[in-house]
Amino acid sequence: MFLGRVVSEVIRGTIDIETAIHLYEKKRIPRAFHKGQVAFVNGKLYGVEGNDKLARDRSTRPEIAAWDSNVTKPAELPPTYRTWQLYTSPTAIMSVLCYDAESDADFAVDEWLMSQGDVDETTLVSKGLREKWWSAIHDNGVENWKGVKDRKAKL
Repeated sequence: MFLGRVVSEVIRGTIDIETAIHLYEKKRIPRAFHKGQVAFVNGKLYGVEGNDKLARDRSTRPEIAAWDSNVTKPAELPPTYRTWQLYTSPTAIMSVLCYDAESDADFAVDEWLMSQGDVDETTLVSKGLREKWWSAIHDNGVENWKGVKDRKAKL
């Protein structure tokens, strides 16, 4: 998703392919490494034995009690509570489970564009960012779109 989103900006002419690859490597490689680390830890949590297994299972008691009290509206857990079942809980690993690759890619492009070209003294918007957003009006490909050509021919 991330790579597709930055490449879409290459197609639009907002950035070049080298910049797209640079942004992909800069943003995605650390995130992929982080996800791998979470997977390793999660695997260990599932495979624990002995006292660690007892501690892991005991740590889940508040969650089980909350769901047992009312399935449709479980009791509120303490604000410090975190489930060990990392794969099921966005609150446990928000950086993994609440991640939006397309938004991250769009922001990576915007962040890069913020340093491209002159910056307006009043708005502090860079030329690169301004051109990206104004391109929706001035250069959005509609003039060359088959539907527009067909409509103009009928007029």
